[in-house]
Amino acid sequence: HGSGPQIRQRGILEQLLVRAGFSVLTYDKRGVGASGGNWQTATFEDLADDAVAGAHMLQTRRDVDPKQIGFWGLSQGGWIAPLAAARFGNPAFVVAASGGGLSPERTELLDTEDELLVAGFSATEVTEALTFQTTKNTFMRTEEGWDAYQAMRQRVQSLKWYGYGNTDAHGPPSKTNPYWANQRRFYFYDPATALEKLTCPVLFVFGALGGNPRGMQETVAALRSSFEKTGNRDFTVQVVANAGHNLFVGETDPLRALTEQRLRYAPGYPQALVTWMKAHTKPEDK
Repeated sequence: HGSGPQIRQRGILEQLLVRAGFSVLTYDKRGVGASGGNWQTATFEDLADDAVAGAHMLQTRRDVDPKQIGFWGLSQGGWIAPLAAARFGNPAFVVAASGGGLSPERTELLDTEDELLVAGFSATEVTEALTFQTTKNTFMRTEEGWDAYQAMRQRVQSLKWYGYGNTDAHGPPSKTNPYWANQRRFYFYDPATALEKLTCPVLFVFGALGGNPRGMQETVAALRSSFEKTGNRDFTVQVVANAGHNLFVGETDPLRALTEQRLRYAPGYPQALVTWMKAHTKPEDK
């Protein structure tokens, strides 16, 4: 799943995969729909173990090849799917879309920098925003430095970049706000440990409209470094033209795309995904 209260997915990708011979398990995130628990207090490890439990359930079915089970995740799931695959032990493949490679903290810093620069903020303003975001992150990580964060917050909250767009350069004014504990559970997660355990085929997919060049460069470099340590040469990074965060065509605002716009995947993306997965498994066309 992506971040937040996500229900099971029932869409074009699932239908295409079933028609290609795959079985698809899609489930409600813990605490959402028909699932128990609480996603707000869950770590990435907890959510990954939910996916692993699903994979073990699939292994008990006679209509599923237990050696051909893979994992797919979007957005926050781009971190969770590889982690689940590593904890599962011997998956057939992993697909991570619009997430993973770098820590969420580093990803958000790069996104803030890119969004403010594209919006026309000066280099000085961007540096100030990133300094503030880093100060916020220091308190989030260590639970120390609250006074420094508050003093800086009082000084900058009237500036135009504060809270601009989808940037992560601000936080709540209360030290006891649940936001801090909830974010701390995953914000500083380093995906390298899980990636370095993967020896199966791995596909990372990003929309060209959903990221930024510097972030993409750092992500690819981090992925290459992780897989070089394991000798895994079967990893692919694909950038889909004219696609946004959710791989929808022409999507520039993920929230608006999900709530206001008609959803259409970028041409060729669903078919390319199915083709890659078929090439790395042995689905039976039944």
